Amino acid sequence: MAPTRLAIPSIHLEIGYDQNSSVGTVASTRVGGQWTITPPEATWADLQSAYWWSEQRYSALPGDPSSGTTFIFLHACVHVRCAGNRLRELREGGVIELSTPAGVLHYTVERKLLLDKTPQGVGNNAILYSYGHANQLRIVTCGYAADGSSPFNWAIVAVLTA
Repeated sequence: MAPTRLAIPSIHLEIGYDQNSSVGTVASTRVGGQWTITPPEATWADLQSAYWWSEQRYSALPGDPSSGTTFIFLHACVHVRCAGNRLRELREGGVIELSTPAGVLHYTVERKLLLDKTPQGVGNNAILYSYGHANQLRIVTCGYAADGSSPFNWAIVAVLTA
């Protein structure tokens, strides 16, 4: 079942608990010969929301048990509050709660990755894009350098615990 809420208590992240944010879906697109995944960003609510990568051949629906890896994408921003801004603060052992109409799934963070945005970086990372791991979750957002540029992504690798 498609996710409806995302919570990460240790970084005070709650998405889909009120009308200001939601968990939507996003598909990959081809831009300049490269496949990319860019969540909607036209409105303030888009920047406060999370997006499940809806192409099930790659990103499985979350559930217990799941048939593969579930991917969620968020926006991070430099000068305003966006859903993914504090993802960089998440640590190994942190708890992620992903809700579906069937109930709440609890994941434990195993790894945090810092990946450059080149096709050889985030686009070709075998740890991040390992699709066939049942009951695993990946969360991806932008990362920012001190000059305000966004040359990298933060990625979280988590495993279902309950």
